[in-house]
Amino acid sequence: MIEGNQWAPVSGIFWQTVPSILDGSRWLLDLDGSSFFITIFGALVGAFAGAWAAQRSARNGKRRDELVAEIRVINAGVILSHSIFESTLSAKLEYIAPAKERYEAEKARYLKAIESPPASGEIFINFELQYFPESPTQVGQLQPLVLQQGSTPALRAITALVESNGLLNEAVRLRNEYLGVFERKEIPSRFTYQDLYFGLVAQDGRNQQFSSAVAAVSSYTDNVLYFSKRLCDFLSLHGERLKKELSKVSGERVGIVQFNFKEVEEKGLCPPPEKYQAWEDGYAEVHRHPWWRRWCR
Repeated sequence: MIEGNQWAPVSGIFWQTVPSILDGSRWLLDLDGSSFFITIFGALVGAFAGAWAAQRSARNGKRRDELVAEIRVINAGVILSHSIFESTLSAKLEYIAPAKERYEAEKARYLKAIESPPASGEIFINFELQYFPESPTQVGQLQPLVLQQGSTPALRAITALVESNGLLNEAVRLRNEYLGVFERKEIPSRFTYQDLYFGLVAQDGRNQQFSSAVAAVSSYTDNVLYFSKRLCDFLSLHGERLKKELSKVSGERVGIVQFNFKEVEEKGLCPPPEKYQAWEDGYAEVHRHPWWRRWCR
């Protein structure tokens, strides 16, 4: 006799209901507190946590190596930039600025003498015939270093520095070439020494190459000073950011090379920032906040 929902015997066994693997409510409850379940679950959690920690450690280790390498590049760049600044400032104080001052003073004295000639009628000129050496070659060593780091303002500064240094060398070469012309007395027949030396208007025109070279040497010297200083500033600032990031992924302590330009600025030895305001305004660095901070404002 078959009662209720029992089925007919199959292979000698009576089934009341068909067992389903999908009906997990019963066996899940049975596993609650099971030592087997706890062991398996704990092993899975442990394995996951271990893999995550290993991956995170490897990622931090890689980032740590990248940060340390870039900080070393930055420190080397700061030292070279400061060396360029110091050598250029020394050249400016030692011979570039004094020679330009004497040149301009002599030109003003000569023009005044033409307006009011002396009783003898003779006007004597003190020619400034000092040759200048070309600017330091560290700029060529500095450029590839700066290209290895990630500060965009520093990349702008090194580009301007390389350009200014190249133009300075061209101006120095042109000035030195004309000094040779004066020494060899190879003055074109339509000009006098004074016309060519001071860039004055002559009967057949005006040659201002030498006078322009004198002004260009002074101007590009200031440019090299300014952009080498700004490069130091930008590299040191970027280095401090990397140092802060390094402290989050590693306990390694590193230092960022910095130089203080306050004294030379107070003495007026640095070009005024106002002269380069257009260059400064040409780029604004934007620091994006993490996405979660944008929602917390």
